[in-house]
Amino acid sequence: MRLQKLAASRRGIHWRENSSEPYDTLYWLLKAPVRVRAEWAFTITGPGITNRKGTMTVLGIGDVEVPAGRFSAARVEQKVTFTGTGDVLDVDFSQTFWYAPDGGLVKWACGEASSVLKTFTPGP
Repeated sequence: MRLQKLAASRRGIHWRENSSEPYDTLYWLLKAPVRVRAEWAFTITGPGITNRKGTMTVLGIGDVEVPAGRFSAARVEQKVTFTGTGDVLDVDFSQTFWYAPDGGLVKWACGEASSVLKTFTPGP
């Protein structure tokens, strides 16, 4: 199982570590306040982590329908280059995330692969 630790604050959402390996730098998945066409660069390094760099861009804000319901969400595109060493070649790809203020990550898509929020129970 792959463990992913995220942190949410008034500044946004950042990914802290993956599979118990902390990142050396802050990796912002979403920056607040959310603004359409906002873009920021990132670089990820850390012990036991495949280094990567790229950009995050807020493409828009709108309704997205998933099995858990309908959410107003920010659609964020990530363009990534995995920077290899030795026999590992550089690999480029993009993926899209939909973040809702009341539901967190409600949808993810990368090529033919995707994941959606199946159920959601609001807190008190």
